Order: sequence, then C-alpha cells, then structure tokens
Amino acid sequence: MIHNFLTQLLAGLWNKFKQGSPVHAPSISKNDIVIFVVGPTGSGKSWFIKEATRAESVKSSRGYHPSSVKVQAIRCGLTDEAKADPQKGGVESIVFVDTPSFLTASDDIDAQKEITTWIDQMGHKPRYLGIIYMHRIETDPAIERIGDHLQELATIPRFGDNYQPLRLHVVVSYDRTSGSISYSRIKKHEDGLRTQMLSLPKSRWQPSMHQDHFQGEPEVAWKAVEELIKSDRTERGSL
Repeated sequence: MIHNFLTQLLAGLWNKFKQGSPVHAPSISKNDIVIFVVGPTGSGKSWFIKEATRAESVKSSRGYHPSSVKVQAIRCGLTDEAKADPQKGGVESIVFVDTPSFLTASDDIDAQKEITTWIDQMGHKPRYLGIIYMHRIETDPAIERIGDHLQELATIPRFGDNYQPLRLHVVVSYDRTSGSISYSRIKKHEDGLRTQMLSLPKSRWQPSMHQDHFQGEPEVAWKAVEELIKSDRTERGSL
C-alpha cells in the first residue's frame, strides 16, 4: 500500500527524491502527490519550495514583495533506488505548487483565478492532495489571519468541494537575515496562529502545525512534508 511506502520513507525523505523541475498542470500524473503551498505575501512559500526541490527556476524574494504572481509547479521524482522499491505503491513524484497570495494588494494578481485555471488544466486527478500553509513569524497573525486566506482557497470550484476535510499543515518561517525577534513575540505569534488554526471549521479542515521553524533548511521542509502526507485523510476522491 502507498501509506506503507510513505512510512518507510520517513527517515530522510528529502534524500529519496531528485532535484525538482518545472511541470505544467496537464502533465500531472494520477500517481503524483500534489502539495499546494499557500499563505500571505512574504510568508516564505517560494523559499520553502526552492530549498525543498533545489529547483533553480524558483525565484524567492525573501521579503514582503510577491515573488509568485502565477502558479508554478515543481516536480520531484523518486530516485532510482526508491523507484525500485516494490512497496512504493505507484507513487511517481511529489509536485509542489507555488501559489500567489489571495490578499496581495495588486491589481495585477488574481490568485483565485490563477489557481482555478491551473486546477482546471490538470491532466489527471492526483491520488493525494495536501496543503502547507506558510506564515512568517515576524507577522502578527491577528493581521494576517489564516482563515481569511483559507476561505478564499476553499471556495475554489473542484478544490474545496471534493477534498474535505482538506489536509492542512501550518509551517512557520523565520528569516534571520531580516533581523532579530524576541522570544516573547515569537511565542505570542505562535500561540495566536495555533489558536486560529484550531478554530478552523472541522468539517472543512484537518489541521496540524509543524514544531520547527523553517529557516531555509531542506531537511525541515521535507520533515513538514512527511508530517503532511502521513495522514490517511490526505487521500481523497477525484478533483
């Protein structure tokens, strides 16, 4: 079974996949694991994907200016050793989907339209679909509310209606080059984010939160992916 294979991969998952490369929506395989990375502008979405996939095509601004104005997907295929595993359950690759922020104050970006179009163009219905929500620790979650972003995502046709409850894993990013932040402020923001996460409608979301801050380490990014795909509920019906 596919979950047995994923369980076996939990030790060093990031070493079991090749360097990523861009993939267009029509090329998505029915055996792909598809992970949407969402969140506010500057939360680290592109940074997370760039470090996880090592894909040179991913541009990351590492700031509050949007680097994602279009949906961009990066596919990481299994290494030859992992591909030869008879327990791999048909898994071919993991596809990370970088998305623009829904609440970006720009007339040039319509995130809902971009994501809807991308999903409509998918050539196959992925076996697995999950969401990683990024939040920059310096940002007060009372200002960038998780529910505001996810509400926009859940209302996209053929997305929210067919994958409920949606599997959601919250990851906090911390860019040390942007300056220091006090422990008390970190704790306040983490507690606020966790409270918001737990208050999400249970009929729509199955949330969890990663314990480590993402600071650019591929190992931390892949560990978050491991935690996301462990759940049986990640596997849904058709889009």
